[in-house]
Amino acid sequence: MTAILGISGYYPDSAVALIVEGRIVAAAQEGRFTRLRHGHRLPTRALKYCLRRA
Repeated sequence: MTAILGISGYYPDSAVALIVEGRIVAAAQEGRFTRLRHGHRLPTRALKYCLRRA
């Protein structure tokens, strides 16, 4: 099984995407959880969401 976890952090619109066997399993922007636009944090809430979704 091939899995890729993409994390974009410390830039505006931090996000996470999880791809398994070439299919997007989950993807989320941190702003959806924090309700803060253009956050510059590590997207921990989006990461937890993607891992739970998988």
